[in-house]
Amino acid sequence: MPKHGRQINHMKGVHMIHYKTGRTYDSAQILEIVIESESIDEFGLRDIVATFKDPSRHIAGRVRTVVFNDGIGQAVLDSYDSGRYESITFTH
Repeated sequence: MPKHGRQINHMKGVHMIHYKTGRTYDSAQILEIVIESESIDEFGLRDIVATFKDPSRHIAGRVRTVVFNDGIGQAVLDSYDSGRYESITFTH
């Protein structure tokens, strides 16, 4: 897997993306992302709703975001970092 990037796992029809952010908290920050829905808007941009888990910070959540050229992982991370999530929970 690249230093910063994604890896897609195929589990029973679910596509999970592991996105390495290059950050370290309790451990290396690797977001586990599952896309719930995806559509293309009138400008040709991808709108997604995705859930994510951040085991390094013991947080999980759900975001609605637009995906630009830097990809799904970065789009989810940007929404998470800026507090633009639909829900968030603390995990153990």
